[in-house]
Amino acid sequence: MTRISSRGAWLRDLWATLAGLPHSPVPSEDVIRLKQLEIAPDEQLIAYFEQHPAPLTADGFDLALAAVPLLAANGVSLLVPLVIQGRLVGLLSLGEPTGGGSYSRDDLAFLTTVADEAAAAARIAQLSLRVRQTIDSSDTAAG
Repeated sequence: MTRISSRGAWLRDLWATLAGLPHSPVPSEDVIRLKQLEIAPDEQLIAYFEQHPAPLTADGFDLALAAVPLLAANGVSLLVPLVIQGRLVGLLSLGEPTGGGSYSRDDLAFLTTVADEAAAAARIAQLSLRVRQTIDSSDTAAG
């Protein structure tokens, strides 16, 4: 996973990609490698986001949730759920905004849109994997 330090360059390249235009590669000094955060399934967290599929800031984290200490230790200040058909399929976890402060309404709207698209893509990937596994198991049984 990568984070581009220059928001303007990232948005410019995203727009170019979406519009099908050529764009310049990001210089390696502008890219910071981030580790992927994995948390154990937390039934309360899953249930919360399935009932309230909206971004949640750190000050809104329920301290009784088992995942909260891990999130805090890793600098997570915003969780954006990937929910499709009432089912949580993933989470975007973000730290503080680059310039400090808090996320704007526009940021949250953009991240919600990204999460909706990512949730649909994740669900399609899950279903495709399930179909492939079914085909593979039927091929193995027939052979």
